[in-house]
Amino acid sequence: MKTRVSVIIPIYNVQEFLEECIESVLAQTLINKKLTDGYERNLQVILVDDGSTDASGEIAKGYADSFDYVDYIYEENQGLGHARNYGCEFAEGDYIVFLDSDDLIRPYAYERMYDLAVKNGSNMVIGGVWRFDSKNYWDSDIHKIAMSGIKEVTHITESPELLYDTTAWNKLIKHSFWKKHGFKYPEGILYEDIPVSFLLHYYTNHVSIIYENCYLWRVRESSKSITQKTKETVNLKDRIHVMKVVDDFCKDNVNNEKLLSMKIYKWLSKDLMIFINKLNATSVETSEEIISLISDYIKENINLSDIDKLNEIDCLKYKYLLENNLEKLISIINFQMYELHKAEGYSTNDHTIVKVDEELFGESDLCIDKFIRNKNHYIRYIDKLSINKKQITINGVTIIPGLKDDDFNDRDYSFYLVNTESHKKMPLKYKNVPASDLTYTIRYGSNISYDAAGYEVYIPLSTIAGNEDFLGENKLLVCFKQKDVVYNYFARLRWDLKSKKSKAKLYKNNYFSIDHDLNNEI
Repeated sequence: MKTRVSVIIPIYNVQEFLEECIESVLAQTLINKKLTDGYERNLQVILVDDGSTDASGEIAKGYADSFDYVDYIYEENQGLGHARNYGCEFAEGDYIVFLDSDDLIRPYAYERMYDLAVKNGSNMVIGGVWRFDSKNYWDSDIHKIAMSGIKEVTHITESPELLYDTTAWNKLIKHSFWKKHGFKYPEGILYEDIPVSFLLHYYTNHVSIIYENCYLWRVRESSKSITQKTKETVNLKDRIHVMKVVDDFCKDNVNNEKLLSMKIYKWLSKDLMIFINKLNATSVETSEEIISLISDYIKENINLSDIDKLNEIDCLKYKYLLENNLEKLISIINFQMYELHKAEGYSTNDHTIVKVDEELFGESDLCIDKFIRNKNHYIRYIDKLSINKKQITINGVTIIPGLKDDDFNDRDYSFYLVNTESHKKMPLKYKNVPASDLTYTIRYGSNISYDAAGYEVYIPLSTIAGNEDFLGENKLLVCFKQKDVVYNYFARLRWDLKSKKSKAKLYKNNYFSIDHDLNNEI
């Protein structure tokens, strides 16, 4: 049956979350899209029961019995990779997408991804990701890095930060592209989506990006998923295995130095570091085995000079790891986790210095510029938004922790209204305003003044009314520069989930999107 999109959902003992997951798919706006060009259905949902022993199978079969576009498939338990591959065999859609059975997809996600793929002729579209639990929602760290640019269409060789986009399920993939390259997820190991995601990015003609949140990635509180069990040695062995798969491919196929450098940086700062940072809660025996595995990988695959590119704290961790000094390594981990944010510090000549234990750090004054100026520590949000008959007024802040900002002349702002469809940009007027009511927690560099971090920008409604270049969705692009830091981003609201509401502002046939309601699509 000619189908636009096939959704493949592997299922294994997720009775607690499965209904909510499937309901999020049934709520997709794509289902109601007008059928044209010979399409007989918009969506096919493939539920692959990987030998569940709880009520998951019965729940899945119930949906298959109730909806003609939902298929139920059973197999003996063979793992997530095999379940995804097996589900692909039944996919009839021009595009395929994976969804983990304990996660959720936003209502508009698949329609927007599909429309963007068709518009740009992209073999792959990726969407933004939030983590969530029973109490809160927050950015996924790896996807925040992966989508730190502002391009709608790009490629991993042009935007190496896409290396951080390593998950299977935030991607819409052209089915013919998938079959042409014979993509398959490795079976019988963890982290199977890392090498496949890299190959997808490398072989695609280009990737289209939806920066707004499309996918909700659950943090399980009552039990632990694969990505939440980072203490076991077997997990590290699997992680290193998939890293080596990517390493071997790159040796034979990749000569882009920026991409290769980003790969090593990611391995050191993320993939291996998640295991290192848990050593303070791991037995000595297991810790020693983890240190041995990581040391062996580094000695065989990484130049020690690459470690110097990391932040100051991580450099020290690897120093003590390679010296097999577990006691000092754990002391550094504990310092970062429990003491660094409250350490006595000061700013001098645009450097942030903290007082530390000289015996542990080799000096009493430690410069932590790289650490606190990591993009994950940048603070930017819209604090206030108002509208009247003439204009939309937006107040917000941009803060680079540790970089003093108490003089409006020390930094530059520029603002643009950007249309999602036409990509046209309109420069906007603004004024500098003091950053008042900084009641959020600046975890690092909180003792430094950021009084000049604020702005107030204006969108004149008369200018965009009836302007075909700005019909539909428009976003606010903030371009910020201070010293050697250049930071461009699409603005969004400060997190306040208890009172969070849609902030799309309608004006005739134009609307301005700041963020999305958690329950309603824009």
